[in-house]
Amino acid sequence: MEVEVHRFRESGSAAAAAITGLLHSGAFPAPSNPFLAPISIGHQMVARQGVLVHGTCDNGQILAAWTPRAPGIMQAVADDPFLAGSALTSPDLMDFLQKTRAALGGATLYLPHIAVNGISWRLLRELDCRVPRWRRTAKSVIDWRPGNRNLWPRVCARDAFGPERKRRRFERAAHTAVLPRSAAFATILEIERASWKAAVGTDLATFPGHAPMYRAMVESGFADAVFALGNDGTPIAYRLDVSLGGKIFCLKSSFRASHRAISPGFYLLAVELARRYADATETTIDLLGGPGPLKSLVSSALVERYDAAFPAGEAAWTLRTERRAFDAERGSGWNAIENRQTTGEIV
Repeated sequence: MEVEVHRFRESGSAAAAAITGLLHSGAFPAPSNPFLAPISIGHQMVARQGVLVHGTCDNGQILAAWTPRAPGIMQAVADDPFLAGSALTSPDLMDFLQKTRAALGGATLYLPHIAVNGISWRLLRELDCRVPRWRRTAKSVIDWRPGNRNLWPRVCARDAFGPERKRRRFERAAHTAVLPRSAAFATILEIERASWKAAVGTDLATFPGHAPMYRAMVESGFADAVFALGNDGTPIAYRLDVSLGGKIFCLKSSFRASHRAISPGFYLLAVELARRYADATETTIDLLGGPGPLKSLVSSALVERYDAAFPAGEAAWTLRTERRAFDAERGSGWNAIENRQTTGEIV
């Protein structure tokens, strides 16, 4: 395995163009993870001083993006972190990880939230204890094949807090709309800054590198935003989606904390989503991220996810302890929610 490290410092758009050229020059499959698309990783690499590592061996090519997490730890893109040809094997991946680590100065490589239905997990699962891994919270998906697209009966069966009442309350006070791309991202930022996330420092504007990445996604047309607007025109909630590889990904959403009483997040996910994609050709909606009370109302299956770290050692065990504690702090309520999804399945 030969590896080459690419660093991008000019601009996110220049990095995205360079990464697009790199993908076109090699035998790479089209990205199936929106966070591995050139427009995403290009802006992440520049904003967070990351690197792109490109490996080549007899069985094909592999690509992974890494950003600094802490001194001596580099973190990969979540969900399905490797862009790799179908002929690559687990030994090829081990060689790639070893060469990547050496090229990055001996850093521990952290791979968060690897979904078990992607190529990255296929390669990792056969490496056993050589790459420590631990279970994380599952993510929710919706089976969107024709015949499964009426979400409302599912919502009503699962929501014990008056879904019809919440629906009517929203429709009396607000409506949904698509805004011009020139105004969409500024409106997203306005909502984020007025959300509960801003109070705890997890809003889009605060997290390093997120704002330029999402701006580029929206303004280029890679991602589409739908908004909830009050009857007076006040933006009160949004949902940001991407269509990629036969799936719809719900990338991000938030709402204005002052309008919690009319349940705008509920309406965008439980009502508007099905309307918007009633005639879509995609067959899966991936809700991304961890579980939550809204996602549990609409999901039809849960996809298991794992973290991994290489090599085994103190940094890997510290990451495992830290991430498990994080899930435990947030997760007792979510576990109860997942257990109520009796019509779903674990993938």
